[in-house]
Amino acid sequence: MKSNANSKILNELNLFSSLLNVTPKPLLTVDNGSVQLTLRNGIKISGLCASIIYLISRSDLDKDWIRETRKPLSESLLYQWIEYRVTQIEKCIDVSSRFAVLQFLDSHLSRCVHLTGNGLTPADFIIYNGIKPFIQRLTR
Repeated sequence: MKSNANSKILNELNLFSSLLNVTPKPLLTVDNGSVQLTLRNGIKISGLCASIIYLISRSDLDKDWIRETRKPLSESLLYQWIEYRVTQIEKCIDVSSRFAVLQFLDSHLSRCVHLTGNGLTPADFIIYNGIKPFIQRLTR
């Protein structure tokens, strides 16, 4: 189960890296159960949060959703949602915890369309990919 979760996160980070047009593409692996991003100079960045933040910082896209993320308030809100993904979504082990996450997100999104700001941001991508397996289980 842990191996499958790590594989899912590696696939997600590779997709995110491609979406952000990060070059040169970093090496993503799992080491001792933790996601690890290895840079060309050999420096290693461990963990989902740190990896996502690094990938966003290395994006060369001049898109509104990336530019918006670089504003102080938006950046803080993005960190908040990354932390929520790591501390709440990734820790869901049963139906009731998944349901609680979906209820929280439903409540938040009842007041707005996107998690942060007025448009799509990396926070939306990160949270969506975290809850995607929950949604898939509901539709089976």
